[in-house]
Amino acid sequence: TALHRVLKSRLYLGQVDFGGTIYPGEHPAIVDPAVWQQAQRLLSRNAKAGGRAARNKYGALLSGLLHCAACDAAMPHTYSQRGTRRWRYYGCKRGCGTGSLPAGEIEAFVVERIRGIGSDPKVLAQLPTDAREAVHEFTPVWEVLPPRQQVRLVHLLVERVAYDARTETVAVTYRPNGVEAALAAESAT
Repeated sequence: TALHRVLKSRLYLGQVDFGGTIYPGEHPAIVDPAVWQQAQRLLSRNAKAGGRAARNKYGALLSGLLHCAACDAAMPHTYSQRGTRRWRYYGCKRGCGTGSLPAGEIEAFVVERIRGIGSDPKVLAQLPTDAREAVHEFTPVWEVLPPRQQVRLVHLLVERVAYDARTETVAVTYRPNGVEAALAAESAT
């Protein structure tokens, strides 16, 4: 896009790109090199994961995490709509008979499981002190996070969610260092 070209342009650094070679320009830099480098890092990171986040316009918390226990296929998020009413759900990609699962219900269940980490003494004992404090602060922080950040946090904490339609059970597998990764991501922003 035009904005992407502007953000990638070395002209703002007082440089000229000619045939893939960078030359000093005859004009002064108008952007600090450290700011320009940070923008390049963000653009690079967004190029790797930004597409999925941008396509997740309905804030599907479990997009890419939810799998069918029966056939191990992904259960992507989708929706049906009639007029202005929209029903969000997840469905087995292979159509193995698992059927669909209402998005709001499964997402609320997983968030409650994450909240439960803070009340499990075995889990808390394994966490560093700052991580224990962060887990206790999960609910107030969660409530004020924008949807995109909620998705990001769930993806930092949870490795996989498996839904078994036959037994109507859900298994949540957490990332081994998920709480620490979430804290590191928070301090980096």
